[in-house]
Amino acid sequence: STGLPKGVVHTGLALVTKRFARAAALPAVGEGEVLLCYLPLFHTFGRYLEMMGMLFWGGTYVFAGNPSFDTLARALPSVRPTGLVGIPRRWAQLRERCLARGEGDEALRAVAGDRLRWGLSAAGHLDPAVFRYFQRHGVELCSGFGMTEGTGGITMTPPGEYEDGSVGVPLPGIQARLSAIGELEMAGPYVARYLDDAAPLPAETPWLPTGDIFVRRPSGHFEIVDRVKDVYKNTRGQTVAPASVERRLADVPGVRRAFLVGDGRDHNALLIVPDREDPAIAGATIT
Repeated sequence: STGLPKGVVHTGLALVTKRFARAAALPAVGEGEVLLCYLPLFHTFGRYLEMMGMLFWGGTYVFAGNPSFDTLARALPSVRPTGLVGIPRRWAQLRERCLARGEGDEALRAVAGDRLRWGLSAAGHLDPAVFRYFQRHGVELCSGFGMTEGTGGITMTPPGEYEDGSVGVPLPGIQARLSAIGELEMAGPYVARYLDDAAPLPAETPWLPTGDIFVRRPSGHFEIVDRVKDVYKNTRGQTVAPASVERRLADVPGVRRAFLVGDGRDHNALLIVPDREDPAIAGATIT
């Protein structure tokens, strides 16, 4: 291995089939859409979902110019987008700014514009409370999971069918399965191959491992458990996915951060960084 990033091969077939697949997953999105886009064009979502999506849908693409939150917040009321694609941190920041103005719909509309009606949060975990906030105020915020190798999105919660902690169901055209250890593997017309890999034969269905451990709920929704490389075994033979434990402490008062370790050890150890400014532990003696 040279240590260089893998080159991903995107084909014309992938770009075209992905556009129709995303359109099928978002049936209410169409002509007249306006996207305010802060994701750079070298980002898979920025190029293929936002820019190419607006060409496909006949909408308007407005580039924010840089990815900062301040730039986004200044532009939202004037651009008045109908949709917004963003990383989890931006959605959390938008909610915080809205709540600083009040609890009602008017606060959200003052911050995000009066036309925002749908959005997508991908590329990381977002607290379900943030999803529920926007949905409660008329913005159908969907969760999703994607990779460059999937020409962007791979799964998405269908509009109106969000589940807490879910990244949704496979997009149209995606075949998904879980390996023996729970790693998500995918196949389909817009799943790319790597530059150094041989092109598959016409009759082959190449399955690409995502590197992430998932569980599939009875509803068919997928939930991310952890990265394959982060899953470990202790000396008792227990297979541990630390992120699933760490997420349980994300909203616990007084906990700033938690980190579970135990690879090759007799016991698992949970390291906690306290939030000393939280009223729940203010004045407590911590050793």
